[in-house]
Amino acid sequence: MSEAQLKNKLAIFRLFGNNPALINKLQDVKIGIWSGDNSNYKAGYLLAEALGDLLGRFWRNIHVTGPLTREFILVANEAALSGGQPNPAVEEWNPPYDFVIAIGSEAPLISGKVLKVGASGWRVGFGSNAFVDDNPNPVGPAAAACLAAIELFKNIFREELGDRITSMPSDYQWSAWDYGLNDKAHDNNSVFFDNVFFIGIGAVTHGLLWLLERWPAPITGTIYLIDQDSYDESNGQRYVGMKSNDFRQSKSVQAAKRIVLKHPSVNVYPYSTDMNTFFERERPDCEIKLAVAGVDSAEHRRQLALKLPKRVVNMWTENDWVGAARFGFRDGWPCLYCAYPMNKFAPLDETGEIANQTGLQPIRVRKLLFNGAGLNQADIDIIKQRYNNPGLQTLLGKPIRSILGSLCATGHIALPGTKEDTADVPYAFSSFLAGIGGFLELLHEIWEVKSTPGHWQFRVFSYPVAGNWSARGPKQSCYLCSDDIVQSNILRKYG
Repeated sequence: MSEAQLKNKLAIFRLFGNNPALINKLQDVKIGIWSGDNSNYKAGYLLAEALGDLLGRFWRNIHVTGPLTREFILVANEAALSGGQPNPAVEEWNPPYDFVIAIGSEAPLISGKVLKVGASGWRVGFGSNAFVDDNPNPVGPAAAACLAAIELFKNIFREELGDRITSMPSDYQWSAWDYGLNDKAHDNNSVFFDNVFFIGIGAVTHGLLWLLERWPAPITGTIYLIDQDSYDESNGQRYVGMKSNDFRQSKSVQAAKRIVLKHPSVNVYPYSTDMNTFFERERPDCEIKLAVAGVDSAEHRRQLALKLPKRVVNMWTENDWVGAARFGFRDGWPCLYCAYPMNKFAPLDETGEIANQTGLQPIRVRKLLFNGAGLNQADIDIIKQRYNNPGLQTLLGKPIRSILGSLCATGHIALPGTKEDTADVPYAFSSFLAGIGGFLELLHEIWEVKSTPGHWQFRVFSYPVAGNWSARGPKQSCYLCSDDIVQSNILRKYG
């Protein structure tokens, strides 16, 4: 059994306890993907590609029919293969199905739930608003795929999720460009990167890069991709766009190859190192006009904030929430440290907490957290002394957070029969949605769209509404941006 399969099974086990009937739903639930003549458009193919990538990493029994069949099956099966899982998708139509997703067309009347989904440009539509066209913008199709994947998950595990679910209206529609605020949408304009630094090429950044690779207008300029990790099999469980030939390769190098393949006019420089080492060796002046933060902890974000980047696009997942925002030091924007202050009342910081939980020395924990090194045998032996679990041996060479189950995209759901016991469960659709938010913030920043300082956050077992966006300004108590010396340094660095 592959690491991605184990992670999916462990996720269900943690959700609902040792109930084989529920765990086996990943294999037994029968899903139908329907497309018809009205599906055969560019947006339909983009939606099928995104949906295949998401469903292929989780579900194991998918039947597909219609003109989008080949696109969906190729992507779904490659997504599964990237995590060492067997092919889940086949060309077949043999109802009944537990759930049917119809892309831009009406599916035949069958027993079971049928969800009709569509997209065009920045827009998402369901029910009577579900259609596709030849608009090549990938944002709407990607968002529609995420929301369809969420609706599938909500339907199959409705009883277990309980009141955490907010049901989507049958004829729901939403504009991703402005998070549903009815702002004037932009065209599919070109994108110029003026030395933009991508910090962390994890699951949420993969969501952003999926859109960047498929952006239909020219992309030029220079970007830097910074991540010390290589792909492992477990990443195939939630990294959209990851392929089987990425296994054991550098995340930053492989991501750079994919970008340049689609956009040869952009300069992409990958660095297989951690953020602090990169800036120490390559950019000691820390002149960062724009950084995109896809890191997996508050501490990483604080360390980025202390380098005084002029502007930051941040995207995140936490429990069953996802979000994205921008930060700066002027014009009423909060700095990144405003959103991630040090908790002065916590008895231990992240290093101390992990040291306390694992038995490793704090100096070793800090090294593992920030230089990308994997757990060695001595580390595993120490942790085994605290936790009598032979399964810990499988984590040899893995990041320290693998021990804690601190995954990049999680949902927090109560176990049956109790309100106290909870479990973290990874979802590809959470990471992808956060990446979509990050991409939108990045475009607003690069295109200099006039924006009120604020942030977007969305609970994945609900559905997006305009109220998910809220204004947010700097904190007067912020250690960083309230300091006059810091503001002087910002003026000196960036004018």
